Amino acid sequence: MAQVVQRENHLSKLYEKYRKKAVRRFILGGICMGIQFLSMPLFILTFGLSNLITMPIFLFGIVCMMFGVINYNKARVYESGLEGEARSEGVLSGLPDSYYVFPSIDIEYQGKKSQIDHLVVGPTGVFVIESKNVKGCIVGSDSDKDITVYKTGCKGGQYTARIYNPAKQVATHVYRVSGYLKEMGINTWVQGIVYFTNPESDVCLESDRIPVFSQSEGGGKELYNYILNYENNSLDEDEVKSVVRAIEKALKKNDSYNRGNQDRKQDMVHLGLSDQRFMRRQMLNQQIWEQQMQQMIDQQLIDQQLMNQQLMNQQLINQHIQHAMNESIKASTPFDSGGYLMGPGVNPSDTAAHISMMNNMF
Repeated sequence: MAQVVQRENHLSKLYEKYRKKAVRRFILGGICMGIQFLSMPLFILTFGLSNLITMPIFLFGIVCMMFGVINYNKARVYESGLEGEARSEGVLSGLPDSYYVFPSIDIEYQGKKSQIDHLVVGPTGVFVIESKNVKGCIVGSDSDKDITVYKTGCKGGQYTARIYNPAKQVATHVYRVSGYLKEMGINTWVQGIVYFTNPESDVCLESDRIPVFSQSEGGGKELYNYILNYENNSLDEDEVKSVVRAIEKALKKNDSYNRGNQDRKQDMVHLGLSDQRFMRRQMLNQQIWEQQMQQMIDQQLIDQQLMNQQLMNQQLINQHIQHAMNESIKASTPFDSGGYLMGPGVNPSDTAAHISMMNNMF
């Protein structure tokens, strides 16, 4: 039996995530819709007025059920992927003890990461296997970006779907694995393989560079024999161990990165309370500062109003003083009714007489 390096599958995480989401939304939607049906007596007693409350709850329940269906379908997709990888692992685990099988691993090269279903290292070389659990008739070639899947529905209806070409997908994985090994000082050929694991699939995928196997055509046995009898590249025991160490180093790097993210999340949880207190304190200080600033602004407005009032009072005082001075001057002038030619009916001879008297006095 091959040495299978067991690790947590990323598909299982996604499957559990969307399955739990679907269950929660189905439960919440069922409760909301149940409230609507249980409130029917209240609907009769209130002549339909209770619908103003229960109808929004019922509509919210329908929305929850719709999101539940969406999450359930996503969970089904990931579950199908898990089933396909399990079938592939069942075949690969039957290889001799000199082979190492790495399921569900991430290899990063040039800042980009490949999620590889299975990577096999053994005396006959290094292999990257892409598993597809697709049902139906699959048609395409290795030069196509997408391939076509023809399916038959439950009621006999025919429909088609387009999926990304797994031959191109595994070619990208091969490029990154080969580049990563070269960075680690290992120059070796990496062979890509596509394996359709669904027994109800009919595969017509033409590929010259990437071998394609189908479970419906005895692909499991053919995959096993292909790896075991591969002659284009051979590795001795030391070379196999070097490749295995390089792959394990990549796994440890990814695991430490994931653990680091988890530790940072835990630290954020632990620091959450103190952060909230700090934020509340900052908000309180901000409110106090704003109140103080508002008081200063109000005081400045009051001072400005007082200054304006004082200026107005000073202007009035000045006007009164000026008026009093004018009246005083008029009263001390020996002219008829306030001086020269003040008003109608002034006698010029009287004015001249007054001027003559003033000249005699001075």
